[in-house]
Amino acid sequence: MLTALGVGHGLALLAVAATDFPASLSVALSLVIGAAWSFHYSRHGLARGPWFIQRLRLRGGHWFVCTGTGEWHPARLLGSFSHPYLILLRLAITSGGVRAVVIARDSGERESCRQLRLLLAIASRTAAHGDAAI
Repeated sequence: MLTALGVGHGLALLAVAATDFPASLSVALSLVIGAAWSFHYSRHGLARGPWFIQRLRLRGGHWFVCTGTGEWHPARLLGSFSHPYLILLRLAITSGGVRAVVIARDSGERESCRQLRLLLAIASRTAAHGDAAI
């Protein structure tokens, strides 16, 4: 993701340089692009802050997230997608905000990821029948 952010912002800077805008406008656009890159890098690349999710925990059917500040917060699962190589979770954190979490196949223990995919599959099937989900 950071590579894509860097490439995208770099291409935007090249596009500004390739145009024949007045120098003051080119400088202003470059500063805006640089500020946008800095914001996204600090938010997603530094792995700290209240918006970054470091760890997930599912205990007794309740979700908890550990943010970049090290604090644990209760969360509620809003939706999910599961594939053998990827798990996507949409969580509403009670301290505020909705976050999307992407879990790649190699980012956790193999058995833990398999169990999570199984729990998500069971939850989606029971929710489709009107039963309680995890």
